[in-house]
Amino acid sequence: MRLPLGDDGVGAVLGHLDQVREEVLGHLDQVREDVLAWEKRTRATAFDD
Repeated sequence: MRLPLGDDGVGAVLGHLDQVREEVLGHLDQVREDVLAWEKRTRATAFDD
């Protein structure tokens, strides 16, 4: 199925995809920070026993 978007519609879709990409990359950055913090806490408590 093809949608008759025209230039304005294509630009809107590409703009939305760019926004979604930025949101996903931001989420991945947050996940990475959370994992690094968890690893740091885990290593710090591993030697407490």
